[in-house]
Amino acid sequence: MPILVDTNVLIDIAYDDPDWRDWSQGQLERHAGELVINPVIFAEFSYRYRDMEAVDAALDPAEFLREHIPWEAAFAAGQAFHVYRLRGGGRSLYARRDAVAQSLTQKSRRPVAPLTGPS
Repeated sequence: MPILVDTNVLIDIAYDDPDWRDWSQGQLERHAGELVINPVIFAEFSYRYRDMEAVDAALDPAEFLREHIPWEAAFAAGQAFHVYRLRGGGRSLYARRDAVAQSLTQKSRRPVAPLTGPS
């Protein structure tokens, strides 16, 4: 099953986070061959780099399948996040990522699981 990687997992590794690097690296290794990123994840990760070549090196297309987000899925994710916020939810990146993964699953008719930190 494709695994949508949370930007923070990638940042943990790129910046050698002392608390999360080992867990994040372990998850990427565990799900090798299933890892998916999209333009939003690419953008969130890439702002720390000066050029696209460096980002491509860090997010090797051979390791991370790059998928586009269908407009319908992006809208559905936004609506799901809106409902989450109306019900008192915070500004959690995890909630947004879960909404995107659920919307991608519904719109593409194939499962996509979000890879985020432990709950």
